[in-house]
Amino acid sequence: MSRTTRAGFTLVELLVVISILAVLATLIAIYVVPLFNDNKNVARGVDRVVTTLLIAKQRALREGHPVGVRFEVDPDDNTVFSRMRYIEQPEIFSGDKISFASGSNTVTITDFDWVGSATASSDYGVQPGDWIRLANPPLSVANNLEITAVGANQVTVRTTLLGSLANGQSLYWLVRQARPIPGEDVVELPQNVVINFAQVSAATSPAGANLPPTNATGDFEVIFRAYGGVYNRATAIPIVLWVNDNTKPAGEPATSKLVAIYPRTGLVAGHDVSPTAGNPLQFALDGRSSGL
Repeated sequence: MSRTTRAGFTLVELLVVISILAVLATLIAIYVVPLFNDNKNVARGVDRVVTTLLIAKQRALREGHPVGVRFEVDPDDNTVFSRMRYIEQPEIFSGDKISFASGSNTVTITDFDWVGSATASSDYGVQPGDWIRLANPPLSVANNLEITAVGANQVTVRTTLLGSLANGQSLYWLVRQARPIPGEDVVELPQNVVINFAQVSAATSPAGANLPPTNATGDFEVIFRAYGGVYNRATAIPIVLWVNDNTKPAGEPATSKLVAIYPRTGLVAGHDVSPTAGNPLQFALDGRSSGL
């Protein structure tokens, strides 16, 4: 009895296989490739954030004074942040000639040029949001006075003063908020990539515990001390930045990454969003689980 040996596939079988491969290629093109590109874009954004923060930290260590990063809102969406700017903390200026009158919120200091520079130490003048700190104020006057307006030779502070302090009676310090470093370019995040502080706040209990400090005008800032830790951060709780593709849902883990800054050491690291139930920031908070 003869046996017939089959040498290959029939045309119908080949057409079926080709059709299946075409469907799979279409599905990959529609669902997998865009997600890969989104993740790649977000990963680039995380790299840029981490690099910018580390450069600021190294500058603080090298230059011996606080240097950091200010996060600026997206020009097209003031709820998210897409730009970073290098900033530095001016040196604290100390003096001993201060005067103000009872019932007034105007302060005069004669040994400091309010709109120019300190007489001995700095190229920065005074701006609203800076502070006057008094060494030995009268009982009716607060130690820290926030400056709200600057004039030619006087400044206005937020609270009306209830006592009087004679010229030269008290030592004082001028504590000035961080300023952008002159000549430094703004660092832009990749297209559609943003830092979403609202998402961090929504994921944190209590709300806002993992947000960066803010300055007097409400801008988020991370400033490193000369030894590397985070300036003006009284807690060891990590600061977390939520980096995501702004064209996707804000809380979507597939197109989101986290950047954690640890205040005591100034360590900066990228992390995945935790996929487990509970706190999506967990990978960043425990400092151990990282997908980057």
